[in-house]
Amino acid sequence: MKKLNVSKKTCLVLLLFSYINSFASFGIFESYVILNGTYYDLFATTVNPDFNGANLGTFNTSGTLTFNGGEIKTFKESRNSCQSNVCGGTIFYVIRLGGSPIGNGSVNLNYNNGYGNQNNGACSVNQQWDNSSGMTNLISGLSSGNYTLEVHCEATGSNSSNSGCGETVSQGVLTASFTVESAMPVELSTFDLRKYQYKTHLTWSTASELNNSHFDIQRSADSRNWETIGTVQGNGTTLEPQEYDFTDREPLPGMNYYRLWQVDYDGNFEYSKVISMDFNNGGRPPEIYPNPASKELFLRLPEAGENSLSATIFDLNGRAWIQQTLSNNAVNVSTLPEGVYFIKVETESRRVLLRERFIKN
Repeated sequence: MKKLNVSKKTCLVLLLFSYINSFASFGIFESYVILNGTYYDLFATTVNPDFNGANLGTFNTSGTLTFNGGEIKTFKESRNSCQSNVCGGTIFYVIRLGGSPIGNGSVNLNYNNGYGNQNNGACSVNQQWDNSSGMTNLISGLSSGNYTLEVHCEATGSNSSNSGCGETVSQGVLTASFTVESAMPVELSTFDLRKYQYKTHLTWSTASELNNSHFDIQRSADSRNWETIGTVQGNGTTLEPQEYDFTDREPLPGMNYYRLWQVDYDGNFEYSKVISMDFNNGGRPPEIYPNPASKELFLRLPEAGENSLSATIFDLNGRAWIQQTLSNNAVNVSTLPEGVYFIKVETESRRVLLRERFIKN
């Protein structure tokens, strides 16, 4: 049994318990989650660290943040009449990046006789359900970034029958954060992409390399399930900067996510950050016209699903000449000197919708 820490009591837990107890004959009164072998309080008041609002730490892309499972404690209101029932418990989790869910899972909890055997006729009010055998590594497959881990608990049972299991009691969602950092054995300087006709041209550079065998170029439609679409040989060990490129000649309709899988001669590997390009518009690539342009450059863009789009026009040296929020799908280029430029259109979440070269005459 965990030691009660009176200083960590909160009105939230007391009110929640009171609310559940008023309207249901069974419910959850304490819960915990186990990460890397450490108990974190969810709706509990013990000496364990609180999960909600916690920073779980910074991890390498090849590191480990293991979801072991957790524990909930449940109650049944009627000890003698046994009119209520608890059948099981589950802990659910969701991993989010920038608000978007990119992974989820759950663990089913097992009945523990710590409060007595619920089948011996005593109809015990309090029960314990736990499972600490999970070995899911939440870091696996994640690229570098700042993530949010959401957790909530549920118990199934019945308020009116000692054999029913069709009702559910839930605790609210609580969140913690963690960071994943890339630590490639190759010092990657840049990793970028641009759209050329209906193709994605990927470029990257390294400042130095140590035992670099090759890069596998990987693509995904959902940033979770990846396939290798090509391989580019590395330069072994070198202190000189190196340049690489690869063209995806048949990108997927809609969003395309790309990453590099860098592999050493000894088989060790690391992943790069993830970058993306959108080929929406029913399979028709975004485009600009006319090209060359003299006064206005018109844009044909896919549905972005976001309210604000920004356009940046820069020259071959990377100098930005025009930066503006788009109110319509056109940019006034009449003030630009003659020459060759690039235009990049991004959503408010920095998702690139278009990156094209054009000539100003």
